Amino acid sequence: RTDNAFVSTPFTCGGNLTINNGANIYMDYNFGANNMLVPLIVNGNINLVGQLSGSGAVGGDIELKGNWNNNGVAVTNFFPNNRAVTFNGTSNQNIGGSNTTIIPFAYLTINNTAGVTLTAYHVEVNNQLNLTSGKVTLGNFNLKLNGLNTPLVGGSSSNYVVTNGTGVFSRNFDNVATLYPVGPDASTYSPVTMQQTGTADDITVRVNAAP
Repeated sequence: RTDNAFVSTPFTCGGNLTINNGANIYMDYNFGANNMLVPLIVNGNINLVGQLSGSGAVGGDIELKGNWNNNGVAVTNFFPNNRAVTFNGTSNQNIGGSNTTIIPFAYLTINNTAGVTLTAYHVEVNNQLNLTSGKVTLGNFNLKLNGLNTPLVGGSSSNYVVTNGTGVFSRNFDNVATLYPVGPDASTYSPVTMQQTGTADDITVRVNAAP
């Protein structure tokens, strides 16, 4: 709608949300609509083939309690619009799907004590990574914070990045002391803090239990 009648109406899916090819959910002002002021809450999986956008206004984020499955066909079909995606389920959640195009999250929040696992592709974050609760398990996929000194909030023995495969955790920084909250498995926290005086660059970390 082109009026503001429903921008603050709860936007909740009780189970899985499937957006098929050719379909879309725009939380922003595309096609004359208005920016949503409340989050899209999905209590199951997001199965994304069509297009999904976050709102262009504060409050219009995406909260997910299931898996993130992006099965778009080599296209950019997710438009975060500087809104956050929060994984806040109660069992392990996956980020995966068959889409081979890397579509960065703007803000990514992990708030699940059971953790989140990368299962199919590399994940990038443009603005901020929040490790509120739980671990991110990389397996053979990479997690990268784009941009210079992109903030990471959190990082402790209960919420860190697990580098249990060939996947690496990458950050870009200059002369700022930069934390890599990493560990080789879900029970071993082995953080690394680095600082450099040279040119800013992407520096990747992967920690193993043994050489």
